[in-house]
Amino acid sequence: MPPAQEAMDQMTRGLQKALEMAMQVDGATERAHVDELRRNHPGETPRQLAQRLIDNTRKLATGTGFATGLPSNPWIALPAAAVDVGVVLRLEILLAARIALIYDPTYLDDGKPPWELLGPVLGAETIAHFVRDVALGGRSAVDSRNVRNLMTAEMISQLKHVAARFLSKRMARRGLGKMVPLLGGVVSGVWNYREVAQVGERVLALFEGRTAQA
Repeated sequence: MPPAQEAMDQMTRGLQKALEMAMQVDGATERAHVDELRRNHPGETPRQLAQRLIDNTRKLATGTGFATGLPSNPWIALPAAAVDVGVVLRLEILLAARIALIYDPTYLDDGKPPWELLGPVLGAETIAHFVRDVALGGRSAVDSRNVRNLMTAEMISQLKHVAARFLSKRMARRGLGKMVPLLGGVVSGVWNYREVAQVGERVLALFEGRTAQA
């Protein structure tokens, strides 16, 4: 196997493992987080509560992008991008899971990792098409509960492969951004800030039954 292909395969396997770790969501812990949010902000609508989660996640993701982009060193740009992508992915999965629990408190009761949330989290057309065409048999009206109930081990395996390839491309782009002298941290922080906003909009659209605008 050519060295370049071997390196790519290793990176894909590494990203699949990172995906598996990011998808480990404890339903009880996240439900407690949402319950505390409700207690602290009584009377707010589900959308208002979700927006609080989105705003907080944006701050955390922006800080991560800024910190991992500060060195602006080509030798550590790719490893820094890998850390950035992995941390932000985890933040976005937790954000999506918590928004799901705001709209449906029983959403994680089955104890399964929420693989179906990769669709709105990653937002790539390939991911969205996979969820629709593979899990729902081509039906365009995607219901999160339907996707969750229909996901099989084989579908999850395929989804991990598709998502890992998408994330590898994202990581390469982030690595280039982190090479910008002095501005690498700012560029990375802005990317993450905008990305989380888009993720939040897509997840909200999913649970509000409308078409996402971002």
